[in-house]
This record gives sequence, structure tokens and C-alpha cells, in this order.
Amino acid sequence: MMSVAVSSPHASRFYRPEIDGLRAVAILLVAVFHFRLLPMGEAGFIGVDIFFVISGYLITGLLMRDLDLGRMSLGRFYLARLRRLMPALLATLVLYMLVATVIFLPEQLEELAREALLTLAYVINFYLQQTISYFVSEADTVPLLHMWSLAIEEQFYLFYPVFLLLVFRLGRGAVLPAVLIATGLSFAFGVWASTRDPQFAFYLLPSRAWELGAGAVLALLPRQIGSAGARAMAGLAGVALIVLALVTHTPITPFPGWFAALPVAGAALLILSGPDTPTGQVLSLRPMLWIGWISYPFYLVHWPVIQVLDAALPQVLPWHSWAGFFVAIALGWAIWRFVETPIRTGTVLTSPHRLLTGLGGAVAMLGALALAAMTTGGFPQRLPKAAQEVLAYKHDRAVSYMYCKFWYTYEAFKPCPLGVKHAEPSVLVVGDSHALGLAHAFHLWLQETGRAGELWYLHGCIPTLDTGRNCPRFMRSVIDRRQADPAIDHVVLVSKWDHDPNVYDGTYLKGVRADAALEDALSRTLDGLAAPGRTLVLLDPLYGAPAPVADRIARNLYFGRDLPVDKPVSVHSRQFETIHHIFAKMAKRPDVTRISLIEGLCRSGTCPGMLNGTPLFFDRHHTRFGVNDYFAEVLAQQYAIGETTRDEE
Repeated sequence: MMSVAVSSPHASRFYRPEIDGLRAVAILLVAVFHFRLLPMGEAGFIGVDIFFVISGYLITGLLMRDLDLGRMSLGRFYLARLRRLMPALLATLVLYMLVATVIFLPEQLEELAREALLTLAYVINFYLQQTISYFVSEADTVPLLHMWSLAIEEQFYLFYPVFLLLVFRLGRGAVLPAVLIATGLSFAFGVWASTRDPQFAFYLLPSRAWELGAGAVLALLPRQIGSAGARAMAGLAGVALIVLALVTHTPITPFPGWFAALPVAGAALLILSGPDTPTGQVLSLRPMLWIGWISYPFYLVHWPVIQVLDAALPQVLPWHSWAGFFVAIALGWAIWRFVETPIRTGTVLTSPHRLLTGLGGAVAMLGALALAAMTTGGFPQRLPKAAQEVLAYKHDRAVSYMYCKFWYTYEAFKPCPLGVKHAEPSVLVVGDSHALGLAHAFHLWLQETGRAGELWYLHGCIPTLDTGRNCPRFMRSVIDRRQADPAIDHVVLVSKWDHDPNVYDGTYLKGVRADAALEDALSRTLDGLAAPGRTLVLLDPLYGAPAPVADRIARNLYFGRDLPVDKPVSVHSRQFETIHHIFAKMAKRPDVTRISLIEGLCRSGTCPGMLNGTPLFFDRHHTRFGVNDYFAEVLAQQYAIGETTRDEE
């Protein structure tokens, strides 16, 4: 997240202005990425890796200075970190909770309260590691997603001084080798974990400590290394590595892994090059310094500003994002000027007793508000009763079918049975979470026709061979299942069909190359599933609402709006034009039937977000469990039409 050492040239005679400039680069990368201001910002999260290097460098310098002078005190160190970091954090969280109490819907406010308490305890990274991937679209709505990095730094600060103190007792010469070994072990573990447990690798300290360790190693090296020319080249090389990381990252790049070495090495080289180089002089420009000084509170507030924009506005347009970016800068400056600086420099809350009392009072106030929000479910009484009622539909999901999600340990996987109990399965329903959402419709349809089937699904996986990052084994297992059982005479493929990233045979593709790869993958999948006398069914993609339906209706009622939850057919057709074209080609095969569940819904030219006065989806595009009766009837009609069409052909 942010480095903890002094943040203005007046605070220390060891001040290096170009490091504050490097802080500015780091926070601007992160903010541009999160606000989606520029297309080059897609890998802007590497700014956090730069922060980690800065933190490791500065904190090691401070600790080694105290160790060398024989004045190392863990109590004084932890109190200084508390004085440095907690005031701005508390100011951000209190302000965020107060605004969110007015703007957020109950569930989001309840989640913010939960995450605020976890943030104060510096353990939110463990929670996020268990609940959400940083790189999925759903992460955009996590209220305090960015606090994972703060938690990692605080956990590092908890253990690292003790580690240094123990090693220093063996002799100063033992410190650098010990830090090098620990850094190397963490790096090796991070590379290993990035492909085996990406959530762990991204969010937790053991696989991230090497980034702070890289900065620590720099602090233990001699003050300057090499000639002025060599240091100038090192600075330019550092810039090149950071730019290289920005332009070469793809959505399938394991992270942190080997890739994180690019921004880490880039930051290390920029620090190593020093202030008297071309890069150091640019980083020391006054605007860069100013952004660097406010970088910690700027980082804290920028994500809450994004969340408030998303909650308050019907649609976040580019100019809204730019406005939010500058609002975050202004808020960051205000917290730095009126909260962080006075407390850090000791002009207010001067004594440890006053500091702990003041911070304790703020923590108590925030904790009381957060606990109240959690115990009440986010103060739902703020909303009209009709809004509270419609939000209940968000929980109407196919819970009874969730247990049969495909697991990579095939021996432990059992698909969900569909249709008539104890009958021999003859139908496979295969797909992603859309297949899960429609599972009960297939169950009812199969019961009506006296047949049985199985549900095979895996979230985020298009049901085609060699597609997606974690999906290929899933479809291979489906094909094995079909080929092993001659009683299977129908396979239905159900999907959202527009998942990103577009990964085929382990390669990330875009544009026409991705379209061609999808067509080839679907063709090979149908070949693998085909057999004489068997029918393969392609279910046309469902549409999605412009926003989560229940949330939008609740906000309409809460804020007095009339924003739509419907989608024009023309918009849906453009979105899935490529898929429809591919399906049309595949449907020319004699063993393929193509059906649609939305023709009746969209007959008027608009696809509704409501069905019989209730939300059709529990979010934006996943059907509610309660609408499966309707879709079971449509399935029966469409399948009959498809069978008639094939017979005529």
C-alpha cells in the first residue's frame, strides 16, 4: 500500500525527494487503473508493488539507524506507526461510513461495516482471500477492496522489526544475508503459489513479503553504487521495466508470480539511481512531490469515491470518473493537511496518552456505527417498504443445485440429478452459472417428459473445449461422461457466452482472433459430444439488464428515480452478434438444435427486467429460482419447435 516513513522534506535530514516522486507514480498508476481513466491503466495495480518496495526500503533504513545507535524500541516503533497511519485511516472510514449510510443500499452498507472492522484489525486481506478475486468484475463493488495492501504492510511491520532485532544480535553483518534469504524464499513461494493458489498469492503476506524485502535489501546496500552514468542508466532501466509491465500484462498473466518482478525491479532501480539522475530530477519536480506527500490519504479515499459514484449515479460516464479522480485528490489533500500532518508532527495529540485516547475514541465511534449497521442489516428502515421487499429477491437463487459445482478433483465430483428420480440419465445440461440458474427449469421440464438428466456446471466457463483459464478439464470430463454412457442422447450447452478473458488453448486473444477461436472450440466440442442418434442443443444467450434489477428498482424507489431495468432487443442483438452468427453455422449440422428462451419475452422489441411484477434476475443477468416455472414451459415449447424443425429438414 503506502510507505510509512516521513512524507515531507521538513521531517528528516535523510529525506530523498525522488522517493516521494516515486510514490506519486505509484498512486497515479493505481488511481488511473481503478477510475479507468486511460486504456494504458489496465495493469495500474502494479503501483501497489512499487509502494511495497518503497515501504521496505524506508522502514529498513529507520530500523537500522535505531539499531546502529542502540536505541531500538519496539514500543516506540509501533506507536510511531500508529501515529503515522491510523489518523488518516480513521478519518477515511468515518467519512465513508457516514456518506454510505445515506447512499448505499442495506446489504452494501452492511458489507462496508464488516470490512471496516476487518480493516481496523488489519486482517481484511484474509477475508478477501476467502471471498473475492481482485481481477473479477464482481470485485468492483467490494467496498474496501483496496485495503488488502494496507493489511499486508501492517502485518509486515508487526513481524519484521522483531526479525531484524533478533538477527542484529548475531552481528550487523548477518542482517543482509538473512534479509536476502527471507526475500528469496518469499519470492520462490510467491511464484509457486501464483499458479496453484492465486488468491493466496495475491492477498497474503508470505507470497508478497519479498516485494518489501527487495526494498529492505536496497536499504542495506552502500549509500551509492556505481558511477553517475551507471546510476543514470539504472534509473532509465527502472522506468523501462515499469512501462514493460504495463504494456505486457494480460488478464491471464499469473500475479504476482514472476511478472511482479518487473515493477519491483523497476522501483528498486529508480531508488538505487538516486536523486541526481535524469529520472531522479523528474521525480523531484514539485507536482510529483506534492502528489507523493498526499499519496497515503489519496490511496485511502480513491476507492470509496469510486464506490460512492457507482451508488449515487445512474451511470458513471467518463467525465464523472475524471471528476471523481480530482475529488479524491482534494480529499486526500484535506486529510493530509488537517488530520495526518498535525497528528504525525505532534502539534495535536502530542503525548502517547492523548494519541491513544483520541484514536481510541474514534475507533469506538466507528466501531459502534459499524456494529449497528451489521446488526440491523444495513439500516433497511431507511428505505421505503416496497424497496425493502424487492431487495429480498436478490436471495432467490438455485441454492439446492449449488453443491454440484464441478471440482477439479474429478473423483469427488457428483453432478446434480435432474428430472425423474432414480431414472437413468439421458440428458446432460452443461455450462456456467447460467446453467445453474436454469437448472430447476430443466428439472421441471424433464419431470414433465418423464426423463432424467444431470447438471454439470462451473462458474465463468464457456462450455467449449480448451477455453478459459481454469475450465479445460471441466469440458474434457463432460465429454468423457457422455462418451462412457450410451444412454445419454441429449446434451444442452448453456452459457453467458461472453466471458472475459478470451483464453483459448492457454493463449489470450482479442477481436476476430478470439471469435475464430471460439467458433473452432465450439465445433470441436460438438464433435466430441456427437454420436449417432444423439442431439446437441445450443441455448441462445440470455440478455442482461442494464443494472442489477432489484438494486435498481430499490434505488428508484429510494431516490425517486425512474431508471429502466429493460434492455432493447437491438442492444442485445449487437452484443451477441458474433455468438448468433456462430450458432447459426453450427445449427446447420444435422445433430444440432438451436433454441431460445427469450423470444416471447422480447417480442415487443424490449427485453424486460421484470416478470409478472417481480425481478426476472437476482442480479443483472442470472435468472431467479422463482422464474423457473416460466422457463420450463418455454423450454418445452422451444424444444418441440426445434425437434419439428429438425424432422422437417
